[in-house]
Amino acid sequence: MIARSESPTGPFERRPDDHVLLESSDAWIGPGHNAVATDASGADWIVYHAIDPERPFQPAIDAVRRPMLIDRLEWVDGWPQLGDAPSSLPQAAPEAADR
Repeated sequence: MIARSESPTGPFERRPDDHVLLESSDAWIGPGHNAVATDASGADWIVYHAIDPERPFQPAIDAVRRPMLIDRLEWVDGWPQLGDAPSSLPQAAPEAADR
């Protein structure tokens, strides 16, 4: 579910088409626990975890591997939009600030 508001406390408007932002794909399953970050150029990125179905468990321990992924977040008519996400191909990286 995606909802938006001009205030952190609402009221919230649900996206009318019930679009899901992150969905499982052939390359990644169970994407979630996301956060949004803005890079030095002002571009937004979504950072999240997902499971590689080919390597779901960490070696030597009985725990699920959930590597961190990052994809470019676009805004269309005020709603967040992703291309092929979770992405399975290399893509441009966020812009870093000089320190």
